[in-house]
Amino acid sequence: MRVPRQFVKTVADFKICFVRHALIQSIPEAEALRLFEMLPFELRQSDCFEDALTGLWRYDFGTPPITLPGGGQIVGTPHFQEVRVLVRVIYLACRVLQNDRLSQYIHRLANKEQHPDVLAEFQPLQHRVNLRGIENEAAGVGNKTIDWLIPDDGQPPLYVEVKRRIRDLIESFESLHFAQSLGIDEIPAPHHDPALMMRSTTDKFPSRDSSAALHCLWIAAHLKQEANETRRAFGQLEAGRIHVVVFGGWTKEASLIGERPEDIEAVASRLDITPSDQFLFTRS
Repeated sequence: MRVPRQFVKTVADFKICFVRHALIQSIPEAEALRLFEMLPFELRQSDCFEDALTGLWRYDFGTPPITLPGGGQIVGTPHFQEVRVLVRVIYLACRVLQNDRLSQYIHRLANKEQHPDVLAEFQPLQHRVNLRGIENEAAGVGNKTIDWLIPDDGQPPLYVEVKRRIRDLIESFESLHFAQSLGIDEIPAPHHDPALMMRSTTDKFPSRDSSAALHCLWIAAHLKQEANETRRAFGQLEAGRIHVVVFGGWTKEASLIGERPEDIEAVASRLDITPSDQFLFTRS
């Protein structure tokens, strides 16, 4: 197990822990066992432990550590996913994906380097009750695809593209490493260009009014984003391409920015998330 022993409260059999978390999510034991056996073999062999810092149960599936300038490495929470998240994701996948798509998704979970990214694709769906008719890899502009198309009766289709922003976390550790070399212990506020990820996604969406189709970019964030810079970057996008940007994670709280308040409210309601400033800060 790679996790430092001082951060481990106790260990458990991964299968037993998986089933226990499934029962907490009201998944019957027989179905929980079936879901576990669907996981790739190498994933089922993961070490499982209770995080002494948070009390959360996590598993170690070999996500590469963050390498710092000079060769140092950091292994932490981003490398040990929550068991409850894996349970929720595989449960959702079995209800939303069909046949070959489901098999392909489960196969992708076995990629150690991409494992957190593959899990994050289901963040926008994690709180929805109605999963009927949701389409994966919906048609976008040209031959591009969009992660999710969510239909709801009486409302415009909701398209959601998911991106995971791990680079901010890496840069924060690099900044701390540099600051500590100068005798400074405080982590500097992150500096990045929030427009880059937004612009890299806009060409997937056609330009249209949100009354015809609602376009959402979900960014799986690990650190807070500077609020003014992020809103300014959003305002520079071509109108009608992306209507709402969500900075979210594996909890119900998420930070949303958008063209119109009614678009933000619609996305929050349909994804059953609670708007907050959890992922935003104002640079002093």
